[in-house]
Amino acid sequence: MYPAYNQSHKSFRTAPKHKHRPNAIQRMGWALFVLGLALSAGGVSANQTDFTLPSISDRHQSIRLADYRGKTVYLDFWSSWCLPCRDSLPLLGKLQGTFAGEDFTILTVNLDAHPSDGRHLMEKLQIEQPAASDVGWRVAKQFGLEVLPAAFLIDADGSVRHRLPKLNDESFAEVASIIGRALDGNSIRTGGNGRSQTGI
Repeated sequence: MYPAYNQSHKSFRTAPKHKHRPNAIQRMGWALFVLGLALSAGGVSANQTDFTLPSISDRHQSIRLADYRGKTVYLDFWSSWCLPCRDSLPLLGKLQGTFAGEDFTILTVNLDAHPSDGRHLMEKLQIEQPAASDVGWRVAKQFGLEVLPAAFLIDADGSVRHRLPKLNDESFAEVASIIGRALDGNSIRTGGNGRSQTGI
């Protein structure tokens, strides 16, 4: 942009800029960027994360995140075509057992285009945790997902507190430690006597 000459003051002034209005794609990009920042900071409220999805095992049964209020929830997104998911899914039972007796539960969301693919993998790996089906990635996009696997820690109030490291044998202790600290924090806020020792 070139400066415009002002005849009356014998000087140059800056020509007015044209206002740029972001298009729909740019606005969506900014929205996802802001959501990503909020997720990384653990500041996404329950209103932004609540969802209702059909169960992968019964399309007539709904799974609602709000039904798990009062518990710390490990929310895992996965699919049958995601190879790292095949490493993380078998560890969910071990993770649940680590915090047996705690106000902690695991909920998974399958992203297969054909839910039967996810059901077959669950049967093969003997996965027993509840699984919702998000065929169109509606909830996945709500969480700003682009790659799998992905897991979030939801606190007892229904707000995202952590985007967790990818779960595998090497990261298991780190993930369990994050969950343990979150459970301790919940106990302090609710006036509990602290969390029992889980051996992590």
